Amino acid sequence: MGLPEIIISFQRKADTAIRSGSRGMVAVVLDDTTKNQMLTPYRRWRDVVQEDWTKESLKALELVFKGSPQRVVAVRLLKDEETPDLAGTLKEILPLNIDYLAYPAYTAGDKEALQAYLEAVRKQGKKAKAVLPDCAADDPHVVNFATTGVTALWENQDEVQTYTGAEYCCRVAGILAGLPLDRSCTYYELPEVVDAKLPADAGAEVDAGKLVVVFDGEKYKLGRGVTSLTSITEERPEDLKKIKIVEGMDVIIHDIYTTFEDEYVGKVVNSYDNKQMFVGAVNDYLKKMEGSVLDETGDNFVEVDLEANREYLKRQGIDTEEMTDTQIREANTGSYLFLTGACRFLDAMEDLTLKMNM
Repeated sequence: MGLPEIIISFQRKADTAIRSGSRGMVAVVLDDTTKNQMLTPYRRWRDVVQEDWTKESLKALELVFKGSPQRVVAVRLLKDEETPDLAGTLKEILPLNIDYLAYPAYTAGDKEALQAYLEAVRKQGKKAKAVLPDCAADDPHVVNFATTGVTALWENQDEVQTYTGAEYCCRVAGILAGLPLDRSCTYYELPEVVDAKLPADAGAEVDAGKLVVVFDGEKYKLGRGVTSLTSITEERPEDLKKIKIVEGMDVIIHDIYTTFEDEYVGKVVNSYDNKQMFVGAVNDYLKKMEGSVLDETGDNFVEVDLEANREYLKRQGIDTEEMTDTQIREANTGSYLFLTGACRFLDAMEDLTLKMNM
C-alpha cells in the first residue's frame, strides 16, 4: 500500500484568484574534493573552516551568507569515476528540507537533473526552489537569474570582486532565504555592486521570466522578483510568476503537510470528529497567516471535500444517491482525509499609479 498519500492541491478556479515557514535554509552544491564529508551545515560565516574548502568554494559560501539566511548546508558534489554526478548528489540531499539551492558550477546540461530533483521535492511536500543562471525553465520553483558580469566591492574590503552569473546566484539564494515573508525581493538593494551587464529592456526580461539586476541612477538592485514561469495554465496561474507568492504557497503546503504527517498519520483514528479537528487546526493556521501571507479580505479555509468523499464511496460500491450531503461528509473514508478549500495570497506593493490634478 505504500506510505499514506497526502495530496494538497492549489488550483485557480475560474471565479477565485488563488495568489500566491519557515524559510531560511540554502543548500550550495560545490565541486570540491578538499575533504570527504558530503554535507556540512553552518549557521554563520565565521563557522566555516577555511581549510576545508577551495578558494572557489569559500567564495560561493561567503556570497550565500551575505544574504543572512538562517542556515546553509554545503554539499560536496559526488563523482562517478571523476565525472561529476549531480543527479546522484541531488538524490542524496532529497530528504533535506531546504528553501533554496544554488550550484555555482551549473551548465545548461544540468537543467534536467535539477528539474527532476525539484519535481521529487514537490511530491514530498517540501519547499525547495533553485536559483540558476540563464535557465529558462518555465517553472515557478526555478528563479532564472539572468545578469552576468557582476563586480562588487564589499564593505571593509579593498579589492573589487568579479562574479559570473552562476556564482552570483549564491548571493541571490541567500537574499531570498533571508527575506521575511511579508516582503518581496523586488528592488532589493545590492550595495556591494559597482558594475554589472544590465539588460537593454528590463521589462522585457521580466516578462520572459528573468530576475535581473537594474540600476536606478544611484544604486544597483534586483528587478521585479519573478520566477521563470512564463506558460500560464489553470493549474499554474499568472500569480505563480511572483517569487513572494510561490514562497507563501510553499510555506502553507509544507506546514500543513508536515503537521499532518507528524501529528496525525498513524496516531489518530479517521473519524469525522478527528477530521474536523484537523480542519479546525488548519483554518486557525490560515487565519494567523492573514495580513502577511494571505489576504484577510479573502476566503482562506479548508473543509471536508464533499465530492471527493462521494467518489470514494462510489469506488467502494456504496450507493450515494439517497445519502444527504451531511451523511456523505461524515461517511467512513478508510485512511483518506479528503479536503478542499481556497486561499488568497498577498503580493508586495510594487506598482504605483498617481494622478495629480491642478
